[in-house]
Amino acid sequence: MRTHEFDVVVVGGGAAGLSAALAAQDAGASVALLEASPVFGGTAAWSGGAFWAPLNRYEMEQGADDSREKVLAYMRTCAEGRGDEVLFKTYLDAAPGLIDFLERVSPIKITAGSMPDY
Repeated sequence: MRTHEFDVVVVGGGAAGLSAALAAQDAGASVALLEASPVFGGTAAWSGGAFWAPLNRYEMEQGADDSREKVLAYMRTCAEGRGDEVLFKTYLDAAPGLIDFLERVSPIKITAGSMPDY
């Protein structure tokens, strides 16, 4: 049996796993990405690869009437009182940078979807 050594092993080739593998590789780690399915994508493959990253530069370029408070209010409503305010704010702070990161380290090209309607 052959063995291999990696700095990081990512289990799952969905959007989160692929992003984690890209981030680890970008940081200089050797990465193994393990996926049980014959194709990558996880549930993102079912959604057409759509994801929600509020207050991103594409949204702003389209002239979205959006604000941090509108987004936080929407997240609180969706969570029905079960959400974690720290996680909401962390996601809101990190999501726009994710788009820039993915476009920088991969061949992925993000396109804007519909305007938010909170």
